[in-house]
Amino acid sequence: MQSYDWQKKTWIQDKVLLEELRDVLASGGRHIAYYPDNLWEDKPGLSTIRLEMSTETYPFMKGN
Repeated sequence: MQSYDWQKKTWIQDKVLLEELRDVLASGGRHIAYYPDNLWEDKPGLSTIRLEMSTETYPFMKGN
């Protein structure tokens, strides 16, 4: 997933990125990632993104 709009030179809003991540997961996606990441400025916001990127909430399939 793109977390930065290179044409507008601005970060994509955390809630928009989160919705996109959820769409991919709801469509059956199992491996997701985003780029770029700026940990010094908390972009995208970890508290929001971790809602879908955390292994604590990932619905693992039994037997895998």
